Amino acid sequence: MSDNRELDLTGISSEVPSLSQDWSDRRALTNSVLTVLAWIFALSASVPLISVLYMLFVEGGARLGLEIFRLINENHRKIP
Repeated sequence: MSDNRELDLTGISSEVPSLSQDWSDRRALTNSVLTVLAWIFALSASVPLISVLYMLFVEGGARLGLEIFRLINENHRKIP
Protein backbone atom coordinates (compact mmCIF):
# COMPACT_ATOMS: atom_id res chain seq x y z
CA MET A 1 0.00 0.00 0.00
CA SER A 2 2.89 2.42 0.37
CA ASP A 3 4.07 4.20 -2.77
CA ASN A 4 7.84 4.74 -2.99
CA ARG A 5 7.94 7.20 -5.88
CA GLU A 6 10.54 9.93 -5.80
CA LEU A 7 9.56 13.54 -6.17
CA ASP A 8 10.89 15.14 -9.35
CA LEU A 9 11.93 18.77 -8.66
CA THR A 10 13.83 19.43 -11.89
CA GLY A 11 11.30 21.97 -13.26
CA ILE A 12 11.01 24.02 -10.07
CA SER A 13 13.09 27.17 -9.71
CA SER A 14 14.94 27.64 -6.45
CA GLU A 15 14.85 31.44 -6.67
CA VAL A 16 12.79 33.25 -4.06
CA PRO A 17 10.31 35.68 -5.66
CA SER A 18 10.53 39.37 -4.77
CA LEU A 19 7.50 40.43 -2.76
CA SER A 20 8.34 44.14 -2.70
CA GLN A 21 6.04 46.52 -4.52
CA ASP A 22 7.41 48.37 -7.52
CA TRP A 23 5.63 51.73 -7.66
CA SER A 24 6.51 52.14 -11.33
CA ASP A 25 4.36 49.10 -12.10
CA ARG A 26 0.94 50.30 -13.26
CA ARG A 27 -0.96 47.40 -11.68
CA ALA A 28 0.64 47.95 -8.26
CA LEU A 29 -0.13 51.68 -8.37
CA THR A 30 -3.73 51.08 -9.45
CA ASN A 31 -4.18 48.48 -6.71
CA SER A 32 -2.88 50.86 -4.05
CA VAL A 33 -5.02 53.78 -5.24
CA LEU A 34 -8.16 51.66 -5.33
CA THR A 35 -7.42 50.22 -1.89
CA VAL A 36 -7.09 53.72 -0.42
CA LEU A 37 -10.30 54.82 -2.14
CA ALA A 38 -12.15 51.78 -0.79
CA TRP A 39 -11.01 52.62 2.75
CA ILE A 40 -12.05 56.26 2.35
CA PHE A 41 -15.51 55.27 1.10
CA ALA A 42 -15.94 52.66 3.84
CA LEU A 43 -14.99 55.11 6.57
CA SER A 44 -17.21 57.86 5.17
CA ALA A 45 -20.13 55.43 4.91
CA SER A 46 -19.70 54.45 8.57
CA VAL A 47 -20.05 58.05 9.82
CA PRO A 48 -23.90 57.97 9.83
CA LEU A 49 -23.87 54.63 11.64
CA ILE A 50 -21.54 55.96 14.32
CA SER A 51 -23.69 59.09 14.61
CA VAL A 52 -26.88 57.08 15.13
CA LEU A 53 -25.23 54.81 17.70
CA TYR A 54 -23.89 57.85 19.58
CA MET A 55 -27.35 59.44 19.67
CA LEU A 56 -28.89 56.14 20.77
CA PHE A 57 -26.52 55.73 23.71
CA VAL A 58 -26.38 59.37 24.82
CA GLU A 59 -30.00 60.40 24.40
CA GLY A 60 -31.48 56.98 25.08
CA GLY A 61 -29.24 56.42 28.09
CA ALA A 62 -30.38 59.73 29.60
CA ARG A 63 -33.98 58.50 29.54
CA LEU A 64 -33.16 55.29 31.33
CA GLY A 65 -33.48 55.30 35.06
CA LEU A 66 -34.95 53.22 37.86
CA GLU A 67 -38.42 54.66 37.25
CA ILE A 68 -38.71 53.15 33.78
CA PHE A 69 -37.88 49.70 35.11
CA ARG A 70 -40.55 50.09 37.81
CA LEU A 71 -43.10 51.07 35.15
CA ILE A 72 -42.16 48.10 33.01
CA ASN A 73 -42.52 45.78 36.00
CA GLU A 74 -45.94 47.23 36.94
CA ASN A 75 -47.23 46.98 33.38
CA HIS A 76 -45.95 43.42 33.10
CA ARG A 77 -47.95 42.40 36.18
CA LYS A 78 -51.15 43.87 34.71
CA ILE A 79 -50.98 41.68 31.59
CA PRO A 80 -53.16 38.57 32.14
